[in-house]
Amino acid sequence: MKPWFLMVIALAATGVPAADHHEQNSLFRHLTQAGVPLGPGVQAKLPLPAMADGLSAAQQRRVLQELEGRQADVEELLRRSPVTPFVLHFKEVTHETNQEPGRAIDLAFVAFGRFDQLTRSDFLDEMLNSGRKDARIQPLPAAAAQARGLKALPGETERTAWAHVSLALMDRVELRGTSRTVWSRTADSILVAAVLEPACTRDPELPNVWQVQQRGPDGMTQPVGPAQPYEALGYYLKITRLHEPADALFVEWHLVYLEPRDWFDGANLLRSKLPIVLQTKIRGFRRELMRALER
Repeated sequence: MKPWFLMVIALAATGVPAADHHEQNSLFRHLTQAGVPLGPGVQAKLPLPAMADGLSAAQQRRVLQELEGRQADVEELLRRSPVTPFVLHFKEVTHETNQEPGRAIDLAFVAFGRFDQLTRSDFLDEMLNSGRKDARIQPLPAAAAQARGLKALPGETERTAWAHVSLALMDRVELRGTSRTVWSRTADSILVAAVLEPACTRDPELPNVWQVQQRGPDGMTQPVGPAQPYEALGYYLKITRLHEPADALFVEWHLVYLEPRDWFDGANLLRSKLPIVLQTKIRGFRRELMRALER
């Protein structure tokens, strides 16, 4: 069980919800107001949540109707089934001074489960590592974080953690980085925000880097060329209660990252491959929540 999963359980267990996410989550505030640095002078802001807290049932339905990239009817999105469609929207983040492409991904779907029970699933874990067996996650103990000068902001100590993640992307690129994650909870929703920690970009033990991989005759992948520094990635995940139908939860995930052309020779492979990965993970999450409702 990963540290962010433990923290979400702790958040859900607190009896009194805190203030809104912008007030209590400095990282979420930074991502939506300042953004992710994609290059010199280039900042890409993450969008505000599609589903704000405190909306009426009619207002929540209007949000579903206006989701960018929606192709299915709203009634289909709200169908109580593991195979209900999800909404996935890709955007290019361009700037005249930036030579490498920036990408933005917005995901949204509805699942059915009790708000307080969602912390019993491994969904956040699955979303963070894409459910891949080759994803390796190393939580940073407090001593390791302190040795690197990593400190949570006042009031966020119990809701902040760091972990070093190694992930293979399409068997073409290995991405390694130390992430900082901050959680927050309100009466209506749970939110998890994360970025690659800039202080670790050139860390000798836990750096933020990417490296092209090549598969050899034996079927094993080997690194090609030196590792390159990388820190242009940030995202947040928000899960919000819906008034209608009963037990409906609206899940949205917003990500911005820089994709060096050397990753996939300029081709946007994630755009073609990611929907298949997400479909499997979303269906599994929905089934788990629905089984919990039946118990």
